Amino acid sequence: MPKTSQKSVARVKEPVKKTVAPVKYSKINAVKFGLAAGILTAICIALTTIAGIYGHFLDYNAIILSIYGSFGYSLSYVGALIGLIYGFIDGFVIAWLFAVLYNILIRKSCC
Repeated sequence: MPKTSQKSVARVKEPVKKTVAPVKYSKINAVKFGLAAGILTAICIALTTIAGIYGHFLDYNAIILSIYGSFGYSLSYVGALIGLIYGFIDGFVIAWLFAVLYNILIRKSCC
């Protein structure tokens, strides 16, 4: 039986066509963003206050005292709890407002 030679056929790949799609921006969930920022701010203020009790970060504690001092904040463990609460509220409100404004601006500029 004669052998038939099979030639391998090289396949030529077609060039990939690259198209630039319009950029779509995602909306931010304002409540989740606010919760994350509020928790982070609260933890930072509480830890800074506790560190201030032991003599560290006194400049930062002076800044926190100037902001929350009239609301009962002091350089103590009770002050750390008060700073935790006010820090959460401030962090939540600021981040929530940021996310809401971001979503409004995205809606007006895109699509």
